Amino acid sequence: MKTTCVTCYGSYEFLMIPSRFTNGPITFCNLMNDVLYDFLNDFLVVYLDDIVIYSKTFEKHMNHFRLVFQKLREHIIHVKKEKYKFVQRQIIFRGHKIREGLIKMDEVKVHSIRDWPASSKQSDRN
Repeated sequence: MKTTCVTCYGSYEFLMIPSRFTNGPITFCNLMNDVLYDFLNDFLVVYLDDIVIYSKTFEKHMNHFRLVFQKLREHIIHVKKEKYKFVQRQIIFRGHKIREGLIKMDEVKVHSIRDWPASSKQSDRN
């Protein structure tokens, strides 16, 4: 069975269904994109069950935060307290470390590639 979620960045297809509910993640992803559509790529990114609010100043961030939570409240959508982080200077999102103007790969993700042992075989190429 294939499961797909359509985001503003294209389609995402699961290799395996990630939860007990066959369409749970996809339904939620589509709901978040619909509910928060007005804010997407302006000051907000949604990916599956992650919502990232980004702003240049603390004052703008507070305003963006209020707008998003007001919209979630209107649609009776609750945020898990354990997942919520407020005013972070750096985040890890989809395998990338993101902070003011910089995006780097998360070292944990590139560890196996970086530390891959060199081949001991000689090449037969001329």
